[in-house]
Amino acid sequence: VTFKNTKTRTEISKVSAVDGKELPGATLQILDEEGKEITDEEGNILYKWVSTDEVHVIEGLPIGKYKYAIDWYSDSEEYEN
Repeated sequence: VTFKNTKTRTEISKVSAVDGKELPGATLQILDEEGKEITDEEGNILYKWVSTDEVHVIEGLPIGKYKYAIDWYSDSEEYEN
C-alpha cells in the first residue's frame, strides 16, 4: 500500500447568476472562522484577490472552517451595483 499526501486544492469563482460566466472585478477574501483576515508570520494578508475571467485556485489552504467576503464593483454596464 502506498500513501501520498497532497495539498488541498480550492477553486473559487464569482459567476453571473444569469449566464454562469465569470465576473471579473470583485475583491474576494477568505477569512478565518471568526471573520478575521488570515495573515502570514510577517503580517501580510493571505487569500485576498480580485476576480478575473478565470477560476481562482488556492493550493494548500489548511483544512478548517472559513468565512468569505466579497466586495463587488464593476465598470460593466451589464453588471451595475
